[in-house]
Amino acid sequence: MVRLNYNPNRRHPYFLLRKELYKAIVKYKHYMPGKMMDFGCGSSPYKSLFTHVDFYVGVDYHSEGHSHEIEEIDVYYDGKVLPFPDNHFDSIFSTEVFEHVFNLPEILIELNRVLKPEGKLLFTCPFVWVEHEIPVDYARYTRFALKNLIEKTGFRMVVEDKTGNYITAMVN
Repeated sequence: MVRLNYNPNRRHPYFLLRKELYKAIVKYKHYMPGKMMDFGCGSSPYKSLFTHVDFYVGVDYHSEGHSHEIEEIDVYYDGKVLPFPDNHFDSIFSTEVFEHVFNLPEILIELNRVLKPEGKLLFTCPFVWVEHEIPVDYARYTRFALKNLIEKTGFRMVVEDKTGNYITAMVN
């Protein structure tokens, strides 16, 4: 079961944003087969949604943005190289992480390296959100910037799905 903070009710302060995010992940989770990496997993809040994968591994980086003490991280990486062989994963999931990666183009190349040639990358990235996990909150990306970064690093954008609207932008 996904914790309330990540599948909130109407009384939760982030209801508008997180409910749309949750629904989008549920909508696309079935495209994530086989051996799956949750990149930047943190507390792996959506792990329970991926019951259909053969293998799940949560990967994260020790950063000063928040403590990882109560999180169930399977593998830590050094911020540059993922400790997996080429073509290792069938799918990679990463939610609300890219804004915390200072060297995103290099990490996208690394994610592409460990993903099988026909593998799928499902990621979410906030556009309007308060600064968080300070001091490792580096960027906000438009959908055009994300598409450009994704394609420049060897991926092909198959589906682009924008959640939220002007109301969620103003509320946040």
